[in-house]
Amino acid sequence: MAGLGPGNPCIVTTKSRASRRETTPLQTPAGCIILAASIRIPYAPRSPLVRKAIIGVMGGARVTPAVEEQAEQLGCAIAARGWILLNGGRDCGVMAASARGARAEGGTTVGILPGQNASSAAPDVDIAVVTGMGDARNLVNVLSSTVVVAMPGGTGTASEVALALKNGKRVILFGFPDSPLFTPHRQTGQLSVASNVEEVIAQATTAIEAMQHDDV
Repeated sequence: MAGLGPGNPCIVTTKSRASRRETTPLQTPAGCIILAASIRIPYAPRSPLVRKAIIGVMGGARVTPAVEEQAEQLGCAIAARGWILLNGGRDCGVMAASARGARAEGGTTVGILPGQNASSAAPDVDIAVVTGMGDARNLVNVLSSTVVVAMPGGTGTASEVALALKNGKRVILFGFPDSPLFTPHRQTGQLSVASNVEEVIAQATTAIEAMQHDDV
């Protein structure tokens, strides 16, 4: 048998799992020619991606202990449904309390931060999104949410409610003051009012199921 080398190239053929084999010669530095057989893999269509619902919980940085307790209970209930909780991310008020509740239930929490670093993020925020956008990040909050829940807050929360409605988001008022301005949105079902955590979850569930039905 002749020696192997550039002058006496060897032929190596790979086995094919297919009934029909196509080979392509490849020249290696050692002079061996490899005939690589193509393997036919049956095409399997990908299943449609089912995204988890993201519940945006908006509320004030300075609220009463009672509101903080409600926010924590809401966060817990959101996580128990397998949904993702999103909020303004900072370590205060409704933001910190809702994240704390969701994490206690093993849920995922996302915080959309206004500053240029994550130093202000609440300890229970899993994913801190640093925007450097200041108050403009309120639009990111609502556009990233499947359903927006508005708890007691100030002008920042009011802007999030307004932006959510203008962009066609489903809004649930949970402690945030109702207003005649919201009447047209209540009439269409885009906005509703909840008096407790159970009602928030029930209304959010109905809204999410309707969206999923529309996507089919």
